[in-house]
Amino acid sequence: ALYAEDSLPVLRDLYEECLVHGEYGAAQDVLAAMWAQNLEDEERSSLHADRVRLAVASGDEVTLRAHLEAALADESTHSWAPDAVRLFAARLGDFSLLASAHEALAANAGPDDDAAAALASAARAARLAGDETRAEQTARAALERFPGHRYAVALLEEILRAQGKSDEVVALLRSAAEAREGDTAAVVSLLNAGAAAEASGDSKLAADTYEQAADLDPTDESPLWALARLGAQNDDNQLVLRALEALSELELQGQGAGHATLALGEHYAVRASKSELSEAPLEACLDNPDLAADAAFALAIQGEAAIDPTLRLRALRLLAKSAPQDAIPLLRDAGITAVTGEIAPDAVDELGEELRALDAQDPFAVLVALLNAPAAERADAWLNLSNSTTGATRDAFTLHGLRSMMASGSEIGRAHV
Repeated sequence: ALYAEDSLPVLRDLYEECLVHGEYGAAQDVLAAMWAQNLEDEERSSLHADRVRLAVASGDEVTLRAHLEAALADESTHSWAPDAVRLFAARLGDFSLLASAHEALAANAGPDDDAAAALASAARAARLAGDETRAEQTARAALERFPGHRYAVALLEEILRAQGKSDEVVALLRSAAEAREGDTAAVVSLLNAGAAAEASGDSKLAADTYEQAADLDPTDESPLWALARLGAQNDDNQLVLRALEALSELELQGQGAGHATLALGEHYAVRASKSELSEAPLEACLDNPDLAADAAFALAIQGEAAIDPTLRLRALRLLAKSAPQDAIPLLRDAGITAVTGEIAPDAVDELGEELRALDAQDPFAVLVALLNAPAAERADAWLNLSNSTTGATRDAFTLHGLRSMMASGSEIGRAHV
């Protein structure tokens, strides 16, 4: 009688009675009979729901999984089954079934970003189920539906890294950046891609990727610092200079000279041996209290003939103030720069006074004090000063001393000349 045609209303009532009395076995028999009927989609969908509820009520997880899978595969249940299966699968810890539920949600989704989100969730569930192949394929499907989807990109990157596919990671992240052009996340993707290229040992690809990030947002310092670091690691001076010049330009357009401007000046002075190009960035750093001493040192060590004497004099005086214990040799060096660089006499006199206050017997202080003294006394002062220097400066001071000796009528001076 249960399987008689047109008995569906009776079976429905009987099924409800079985549930009321807790007769789950009998309820299963009634549902089986109902399935034998010629069912419309709406009724079939309802019966799927009944079977799931009955399996839950009876605590039979094996049967519950079977009914959930059947409901998910039936088009008549698309309005409720994917969400219901997602919840039950998560509760059961069945990640393979959970992946299927998310795939069904993606199939029913309207906007591409919703579909991609569901597919990315399906890929994550497949990975939790241990199915790496399904996870990778599903993540790629998400990106086909919505290129650059953040969650899908992150997941596929994780999968590819685990497989050691560095080149594919770089390609993925660069593709994601292109899809998000105009979005701040694009720069982050390219930075990650550059780091992945570095990790794989491809410095050229890393540099190209960081360059792409820098071009995408010229105001972002991160790609430029990455380029500077990469260039330093590979002894690529051109790459370092390109990065530091761009960083320094950003600093000078903003709050003023900073660490990049200092590094640029030091690079010109020490690594590139281009003292004339080091002057502008290092001079700009003299106005930054946190960098002034380092900039002054970089200027001072370049020698008298290498840079503008007025700038070197400023650097030496700044160093003398910041390091009082070394003030005498620094001020003496400043005085020598003032004399050989033909800086205004007032500056020479001022330096002489400062040195006399620190050491009345300092050779340069004595010389300045005797500039208007008789020629013989000036000659002695010049020669004493030459003994405290070396190289071309010493030769120049010796020549001044000999000339002073000549002016005094000394035969020794004439003989030397």
